[in-house]
Amino acid sequence: MRFLFSSKYLIFTLFLSLALFASLTQAYTQICRCDCGKNYTIVELPDEGLSYTASCTNCTKKFCIAQNFTICQDVDEVLFSASCFQRESLKEQFFIYTFIIITSGLLLYAAVAPYAQKRFGRGAQTTNGNN
Repeated sequence: MRFLFSSKYLIFTLFLSLALFASLTQAYTQICRCDCGKNYTIVELPDEGLSYTASCTNCTKKFCIAQNFTICQDVDEVLFSASCFQRESLKEQFFIYTFIIITSGLLLYAAVAPYAQKRFGRGAQTTNGNN
């Protein structure tokens, strides 16, 4: 029990949690949608280590025009518009990870329950019918 509360264990757990959190924050993909008239193109914004709002400030009319898309060559600059969005949201990841954790917990319980019942004697009692 002392091992669980040792400083090395706590530091390792903290480091592992921070590494997991950092990997989750890097998983987001910022997308710039460039509309030109009736056509549109979706461009993945380059990941430069910027936050969501900082990288979305790069998604402008000028950015879309500078890309020289073939479907937008004969379109007037007035008809261009740009919008930025994030492909993977925290809400989606919350539901996915919650589902995985609950499913894993149920599978673990199903695997351990028979052994726990034998060990602690909480299984169903059988009778011989001689009551």
